[in-house]
Formats: sequence, C-alpha cells, structure tokens
Amino acid sequence: MKVSLNKAHIYLWVSILPILFIPLFNLKATIDIQLHDTYFVVAKFHIGLLFSIYLALIGFIYWLFRNKKLKRWMTWTHVLVTLTVFVGIIFKIVFLRTPIFTDFTSFNTYKKIVFYISAIFILSQLMFLMNLLLSFIFKPR
Repeated sequence: MKVSLNKAHIYLWVSILPILFIPLFNLKATIDIQLHDTYFVVAKFHIGLLFSIYLALIGFIYWLFRNKKLKRWMTWTHVLVTLTVFVGIIFKIVFLRTPIFTDFTSFNTYKKIVFYISAIFILSQLMFLMNLLLSFIFKPR
C-alpha cells in the first residue's frame, strides 16, 4: 500500500501526537484567565487536548473531501498556518513564562502581535471554508 504524503489530513493527524504530548512536560501548570468578574483556571493539557480535537476534526473534513478538487495553495496555506499557530501557542504556554510588563509600550506591542497572529489564524480558517465551498461550486469536468 502506497501512502502519499501529499495529503493534508495525514499532516494534521500526525501533528496531533506532538500537540498532545508537549503539555505533558509541565502537567501541574495552568493558565489563568480573568474575564470581568470571573476567573478561569484551565490546565495546559486541556488546551492541548482541545487543539488535538480541532486538528482531528479538520483532518477528517479534508479526508472527506479527498476526492474533491480543492485549491492546493489554499489547502496548504490553511494547514501550515493552523499548525504553526497551534504549535506556537503550545510552546509558549508550556515553556515560556507569562511576560511581566513594566511599561505600557511593551504591553501594547505584545497586544498587537497577539492581535495580528489571531487575525492571520482566523483568515486562514475562513480560507478553509472558502476552499470547501469552491470545491462544491466549481466541479471538475
């Protein structure tokens, strides 16, 4: 049986294992999120689990569309941006400490970087949906 490594779902499914195992290096660590009057405490392993479930779902969708004609550049842009952002978030959460800002300028810069990364990630997810929609609209002849 010949396995083609040119399939997006294979890369997404293979990346689930590292994303699940990286948070195991620091099991007792948590992320504290304050939202108005509520304080959320989430284990880092659960964030890795959430990312892994998302990647499995996206990989399953790509597997369902394996016989459809998807735009190749849209598919690989989506896969690369999604994996880069997820792996970057996991590494930042597990291995880097939360920065302590001493002035407003450095906090503003940090906030802008997070905003731009989030915007690129959301645009790549919208590109994924557009790629699926285009495969239905323009059927190969």
